[in-house]
Amino acid sequence: MKSLQVILRRGIALALLVFLLTPSIAKAAPKPLTPEQVHAKVLKRGVGNWVWVQEDSGVVLVGRIVAVDGGSFALQLHNDPEVTPILYSEVVDLRTGPSQKAVWITVAVGITGAVIMAVVAHHEMNNMKPPALQVPAMH
Repeated sequence: MKSLQVILRRGIALALLVFLLTPSIAKAAPKPLTPEQVHAKVLKRGVGNWVWVQEDSGVVLVGRIVAVDGGSFALQLHNDPEVTPILYSEVVDLRTGPSQKAVWITVAVGITGAVIMAVVAHHEMNNMKPPALQVPAMH
């Protein structure tokens, strides 16, 4: 059991070290996108997927892409029956979130980690069992 505790402590210490040494992910100010970049990102994300959009007026919209056109795209906002058209030239920042592939990779890594921890815990628990008593055979 002691070695399992040591493994967990070392893992936690390593995770904390990585989080403290990595640079901050926060952005100071969003870099304005060109209309071509916005159009390419929206096309890549595809109709039916969710995006986060910040317009040059400061308005932030989150919604599902329902249409893509040459000069604009349309969002269906949450709990809003109206479709909101957005010009590519008005978009300052666009975030698409993780791809479906990234989500599945994260899930797979999490499940793999849980299985590895279960195997290590099982091994450690078996090492803690007292040895079986040997009963002499009777002749």
